[in-house]
Amino acid sequence: MKQHPILLKNHEIDRQKWDKCIAASYNASVYAESWYLDIVSPQWKALVLDDYSAVLPITVGKKLMLQYIIQAPYTQQLGIYSSKAADKELISLFYKYLPRPIMSFQSFNKFEMGCCHSFSLRPNYELSLDAEYPQLKSSYNSNCKRNLKKAQQGNLIILRDLSPETFIEFSRAHSNFSQKEKSWNILKEIVSKAIEKNIGQIIAVRHPKGDITAAAFFINRFKRLIFLSGASSKDGFKYRSMFFLMDKIIEENSNKALVLDFEGSEIESLARFYKGFGSEKQCYYSYTHKILKIIS
Repeated sequence: MKQHPILLKNHEIDRQKWDKCIAASYNASVYAESWYLDIVSPQWKALVLDDYSAVLPITVGKKLMLQYIIQAPYTQQLGIYSSKAADKELISLFYKYLPRPIMSFQSFNKFEMGCCHSFSLRPNYELSLDAEYPQLKSSYNSNCKRNLKKAQQGNLIILRDLSPETFIEFSRAHSNFSQKEKSWNILKEIVSKAIEKNIGQIIAVRHPKGDITAAAFFINRFKRLIFLSGASSKDGFKYRSMFFLMDKIIEENSNKALVLDFEGSEIESLARFYKGFGSEKQCYYSYTHKILKIIS
């Protein structure tokens, strides 16, 4: 019988051991690395088992001076990280000691629980880039090919020199979703830090007239190329700039042992865009505990 995991406060976490555990995990993810967690949830805590042989990050928020678990911004999925796939016993052990389990877990974290727990499936879209570009392009659906052809007729230009500040400014101006200032600051910090660590890339599209029409940010880590954030202007939609941008990313990273992770969406128009490039739907589990517990 395994000993139980220990709940560590932020200052008690050994970041060197933590990152070593994440990197060695069969399900390694940039979302779970300490630098990323430090940005999205500065006071994150953790459940740690057997001197970091298995860990579970806990992202927290604060309301009325009380801390509680949140799904941190720009952190699609979190779960248990270990060198071997988590079995039912290990999963049950961790979530038994989770103070207030309200977070999204990766797809391998499916297990049976009691009436106080509930699961819902959420979609993600992934495209393996381990093939030659012509083969990948042949998997685009007819709508995607039609939009890409229209984009290519517009003599669009790829830009690679956008600063994080310019990217955030463009994204803020053309976002279809309302975000708080704090979320924009978090995104800017992620972009800046990822570029500094040489795992982040901003790519943009400019119209021949001179205006930027689309921009996107990707993180390349643990053999996953994650489409973390992007935006298009009105002209960008008109000229199909994001189709042009995404096709360029696929072409440049073709024939590599990479998975292009679109991060998924329950918004039909976005899901249709992702599926158009030949990506496959991979669902993960959103897990909720109905009993409120405050973190001590």
